[in-house]
Amino acid sequence: MMGTLPFHLSGIPGVKPVGHGRQAKKELKAAVVEHRNNGDVYAEARRYEFRDDYSENWQGRIEMLSPYFYFKDIEASGAAIYSYTGWFDGSYTAPSIYRCRTVSNCRKLIIGPWPHGGRENISPWRESRKNTFDHDAELLRFFDYYLQGIDNGIKDEPPVWYYTLGEEKWNSAETWPPRSTTTTYYFSEGSSLSLAAPKNEDGRDLYRVDYTAGTGNRSRHNSLINLKGVPIEYPDRAEADKKLLVYETAPLAEDVEVTGHPVVRLYVSSTADDGQFFVYLEDVAPDGTVSYLTEGLLRAACRKVSAEQPPYRMAPGVPYHTFNRADAEPLEPGEVALITFDLQPTSVLFQKGHRIRVAVAGADKDHYLLPQGPEPEIKVFRSAQHPSAIDLPVIAEP
Repeated sequence: MMGTLPFHLSGIPGVKPVGHGRQAKKELKAAVVEHRNNGDVYAEARRYEFRDDYSENWQGRIEMLSPYFYFKDIEASGAAIYSYTGWFDGSYTAPSIYRCRTVSNCRKLIIGPWPHGGRENISPWRESRKNTFDHDAELLRFFDYYLQGIDNGIKDEPPVWYYTLGEEKWNSAETWPPRSTTTTYYFSEGSSLSLAAPKNEDGRDLYRVDYTAGTGNRSRHNSLINLKGVPIEYPDRAEADKKLLVYETAPLAEDVEVTGHPVVRLYVSSTADDGQFFVYLEDVAPDGTVSYLTEGLLRAACRKVSAEQPPYRMAPGVPYHTFNRADAEPLEPGEVALITFDLQPTSVLFQKGHRIRVAVAGADKDHYLLPQGPEPEIKVFRSAQHPSAIDLPVIAEP
């Protein structure tokens, strides 16, 4: 996602050519035969249900496809790393951060208002989709210093740069996440989010999962392999949210900056023994426009929070799930269960007069396999004993 460098700068010649003229056809045919037995990564990945499942074809676990499996080798290389991502970069935002938190040779982290590829600014409050950030120049600065020793000042800059949506401004920090205060918004009656913990004994909301709910074909996930070149953007979510269970604050009395890793706690019961839980963080403007900001999801069976040390350095306060088969726990229909997980990190300035919205879904038909069986009925609890809530990392005004 780092932009396209000229050939003489990148040093990467691209796909190996197959010769010229008649010889090319012969070599191409031989190459096709050579690769006929290549594994189908997608088909093989579909065989896995849990992180520790084993594949005879791959002779290993699915984590072998992840850089964290090799992070000790990466660190041992001593090569300087620039971790590069965007707020709408598929599901890569958090991993890009964790990579930089895990390997000691990560020198810089940047998070822009971009989808995968970084070619456009898709902040809901942008003036233009045009990306004004010069990726190539930024990478050349990094290479000039770490490969050629040119003192261009990059080593003296803060190691973390991130773009705050809504403020439409670049900010910097010495570490990620920046220092913040956790502000808890509780699910409350009347589809509201409240700073006050619930005191009632039996607050709950009934929601029948809608399998037609989705995030469309221009989402962060579509940006990874965008063969049709569709513009990546989230249109007004007001209509889509009618299929979801939503909670929102009153109009904010002052600006609120959220920068870091939101964590949601859902106390739920279900008529099914498993299920998908999606949570979206959104902004509601005074005119009713609903803007998508970020999302998180978790399979109910994988909800167990592990006390084990994660294999990579997560952000403080983020619950760790192993996703191992031995830790799987089916839901007991009708019994209350706690499902807690983090959303993809974000940095956004909720402006005075706007509302903070949390939307809960049980399906995203556009990007995830739908659960088997009839649409389940779930209850989301918001009582003193079972206080569903979201923790937002709020940056204090300087």
